[in-house]
Amino acid sequence: MKNKLLTLLLCLFSALAFADGDDYEINMNQSYKYSKKRSIDANYDAGKDYTLKLEGKFSDYKIANWNEDRISFHVEIIAKSNKESNLDKILYSIDVILSDINKSKASKIVEAKTKIDNCKLNNASISIDYYIMIPNDIDIIIDNTYGDVDIQSAKDINIKLMYGDSDISSADNIDAEILYGDITIGTVNYFDADVKYSEIDCSMAKKVKAEVMYSDTYFKTVDEIRIDNIYGDLEIETLINRIECSLKYSDIEIENVDMNFFDIIIDAMYSDVSISLTNEHCFSYDISASYGNISPKMLKDNANKYIKEHPETSVIGNINDNDKLHNIKIDALYGDVEIDFE
Repeated sequence: MKNKLLTLLLCLFSALAFADGDDYEINMNQSYKYSKKRSIDANYDAGKDYTLKLEGKFSDYKIANWNEDRISFHVEIIAKSNKESNLDKILYSIDVILSDINKSKASKIVEAKTKIDNCKLNNASISIDYYIMIPNDIDIIIDNTYGDVDIQSAKDINIKLMYGDSDISSADNIDAEILYGDITIGTVNYFDADVKYSEIDCSMAKKVKAEVMYSDTYFKTVDEIRIDNIYGDLEIETLINRIECSLKYSDIEIENVDMNFFDIIIDAMYSDVSISLTNEHCFSYDISASYGNISPKMLKDNANKYIKEHPETSVIGNINDNDKLHNIKIDALYGDVEIDFE
């Protein structure tokens, strides 16, 4: 529906960002005659009270877990150029700063920074790959531009990512700010997201708070979610407990709802709403649509109050939910509301 517009906007804004950004000329797709690699290795003692702090640019991070009380770094920097004499200059214009700070304090941090000397990178290609092994249950803070991040598992993750993708297998808490990149999550207890021009794909989340613009969002299973979504579709395969969302120029589809859900609250503008229930679901409902349709007819037949006065249609009623324990409230403007019963 909106994918073509989203793709066009992504291309436009990406071009503008490169034009206004740092003075690099790095063509990753061009073929070069010569290449050279530089490697950096380091180890730091670390326990469960430690935080790994990463700050990078043009860097890819692969972070995995092991049963050691230390953090291990292996960094590979590869330079490519058509002039062999330029390779050392390029390699050593990239500085990887590793440090163990605040070791004597309660807050213990192991830090890695990527710094690049802009003027020495014209007409060259670089890749900076971090391979990091960490103990279980440590925190990660990462700020990366033009690079991907893969994390196996951590306690708390604070991630700021621009022009890169992130894949996180599991975490207790994730605080994410994503711009022009995709984030894929396996399992998370609490997910706080600010996402623009990107995609979210999450298998299991217990609690979600998200601000989403120009992005598609998918949850396989979510317990509780509060989301504001503008110009991007939202798909939930299974909703366990509660959803509260505001939609503008976005469609929402909820494919399955737990029998013991509490609330479905949706405020939709220029957006379609589709929810699938079973004939065994018990719920109360208050649904209105201006310049849109409400279906199926079953909702009207069970309504305590039914109003149809152009441009608004509204139905209020309940289906076997006299105690009003399970509530659906939907307000739609310029969009249809459809509840399927299977």
